[in-house]
Formats: sequence, structure tokens, C-alpha cells
Amino acid sequence: MTEAHISLGKIVGTHGLQGRLKVLHSGGILSTNPKNLTVYIKYKTSYLPFQLLSSSNKKNIALIQLETLDSIEKSEIYIESELMIQKKDLPKIKDKNETYELDWVGLHPLDGENLIQDYTVIGFIENPAHPILVLKGNQGEEILIPFVDRYIGKMIPEKKAFEVFEWTAWLETL
Repeated sequence: MTEAHISLGKIVGTHGLQGRLKVLHSGGILSTNPKNLTVYIKYKTSYLPFQLLSSSNKKNIALIQLETLDSIEKSEIYIESELMIQKKDLPKIKDKNETYELDWVGLHPLDGENLIQDYTVIGFIENPAHPILVLKGNQGEEILIPFVDRYIGKMIPEKKAFEVFEWTAWLETL
């Protein structure tokens, strides 16, 4: 994956005679049933562009129809491939309190005025109750923090940081 592309999910099968693709995803863009986006299938070493015509969801499986993939035969070669979007094509978020998970990657915890640069956000883990923020320490250790208001505050992009509460309790668990 290049820095310009972001994974939307993995193509796990086809559905119906018109070549719809089943995409396993963990929420995000595909859970909003987007259409008229340019998406890419990472096939071997290439990123192949397609227009997303329609999308529907059932739990963590999106059924999508891509332009030119109008039969099972045309679609099944992409099973096990990654469905991607370019960062620049991400839909704009209307609510100023909403963010994409990828916006958190690379941020450091901020405990009051103390920026803790020994730990960096590397991603999220999906969990039925709430997402879990994954931080990696300079020594390679990982810390998992429930992404809930009790522990995580607002993002502060200009400081490459986010507010964290009860931080010392998390460090004591190492």
C-alpha cells in the first residue's frame, strides 16, 4: 500500500450474476453506503481504478457494484484483493467532532501539558463495545486503550497529540 492509498476492506467473494463484490470491512466509509467514488483494487502490483456505482451493508460485509464488473467471471479474479481509496478522495466529514481513524495515526498522548512522545498511535482494533486505540512505545511495547470519553479526549493536530486521561494507570499495567 502506498501512503496515497487507504484500505477500505478485503474482497472476499462475489454476489449475484451481475458481479457484485463482497467486501469484508470494519466500518468506516463502506458502512455509509457510498456511491460515485473512484476506488481501486490492488491486484498483484497494480492499483486498478473503478467507479463505485452502489454499496449496501449487512454487518461487516459490504456488497458493492463497480463499473465494468458486470459478471461473476469479471469479478471473481479480484477475490482476496484489497479495495482501496486514495486519501485525497476521502469524503469530507461534515461534523467537526468526527475524524477518520487514520487521522489519529502518528499522534502522541498529551497528559495535561505533558506531551508523551515515547508512545505513538499506530492504529485501532475494532471491538463490539467500542474501538480500541493502539499505541506503540519506543521499546516496542503496545498499549491498548478503550476509545471512550473516560480515557481519550480531543485530537490536537497542531501538536500532533490527543488528550489522554488516567494515563498513569495505563502505564502501570505494563
